[in-house]
Amino acid sequence: MLRKMNKILIFLYPVLSFMALTGLVFLFIMLFHSKSSAQGSLSAIERRELLLEEQRINIEKDRQALNRDCSKVSSGDTAKRQECQKRYDDIMGRMKQYKADLDSLAKQKAALKKEGIIISQGQPVSKKQSPGKVSPADLAALKKAITWPGPWTEKQKDITVKALSGFNDKKLRDWVATKVNFELVTDPGLKGKGPSPWAGEDKLFFSDYFFDPQISHARKENLIAFEAGKALLLGEGKNLENWFNKTIGKKQSLIWELKNSKHNDDEDLSFLIDSPSQTDSGFGYLFRAQALGLKASTSGGQEAQREFKKHIDPFLRGKR
Repeated sequence: MLRKMNKILIFLYPVLSFMALTGLVFLFIMLFHSKSSAQGSLSAIERRELLLEEQRINIEKDRQALNRDCSKVSSGDTAKRQECQKRYDDIMGRMKQYKADLDSLAKQKAALKKEGIIISQGQPVSKKQSPGKVSPADLAALKKAITWPGPWTEKQKDITVKALSGFNDKKLRDWVATKVNFELVTDPGLKGKGPSPWAGEDKLFFSDYFFDPQISHARKENLIAFEAGKALLLGEGKNLENWFNKTIGKKQSLIWELKNSKHNDDEDLSFLIDSPSQTDSGFGYLFRAQALGLKASTSGGQEAQREFKKHIDPFLRGKR
C-alpha cells in the first residue's frame, strides 16, 4: 500500500510543481499588469495636472491683466467697458471649466486611492483656531484707521472691519488697517466680480462679491488675509520678493499645506486658482497663515514660519 502511494506521489509531484509554477507565473503577470496599469493611471494624472497647471497660469495672467487694465474705466468709455466685460466673461468661462476639470481629477485620484494606489500629496492642516477677542472700542479704532476711497456704506465698512478683526496677529492686523488702502470697486463691469478683494500695491480692491451674505465670514477673513499679504509684497518690491524666492518660496510642500489649511475648521483656500508656485500667491499664503494663526504640521515648516515672521517684521515697521 505504501509503495503504491509513493508511486502516486512521485507521479503527482511534477504535475503539482508545474501547477504551482504556472500559478506563480500567472500571479506575477497579474501583479505586473496591475502595477503597469497603476503607473499608467498615475502618468495620466500627472499629465492632466501639468495641463491644468498650464491652464491655471494662463487664466491667472489674464486675470491680473484684466485687473490692471480695467479696475478704473470711465463710465463714458463704452467701448472700453464692453471690451473689459468681454474679457471678464471669457476668464470666468475658462475658470468654470478649469474648476470642473479639477473636480474630475480629484474624483479620479480618490478612485485610485480607494484601490490602494497612494498618490503623494500634502495633507491639509485642520486645527481649531481661537481668534483674539476684539472689543467694540478696538473695532471702532480699526474702522477709523482704515483709508476708505470710494462711496463705502457704513454697513460695508462694518463687514470689512469684522473680517479684519479675525486676525490673530495684532501687528499684521494693525499694519493692514493703517498702511493698506481699501478701495471700493464701482465700475458696473466689475460688479460682483470675485473672489474679492484682490491686491494692488498697498491696496485692496473690494467688489460686491465680498459683501454677499452667501459668502461665509471665514472666507472673508481668509481672502482679506491672503490678499493683504500680496499687497505687502507688491508694495515692497524686489528686495522682499528676491528674499522670498531664495528661501521659503522654495518650500512648495509647505506653501501647499498652508493653502489647504482650514481656518476655524471651516474653510481653506483650495478653491483659489492662485498657485503657490507664483511668488505673490506663495507669499500671500504664508502671510494668511501668520495673520490667522495657522501652524504647519512639521517642525521644519513651523521654523520656516518663524523665519517668515522675523523677516517681514521690519517691513511692517517701515524700516527696510
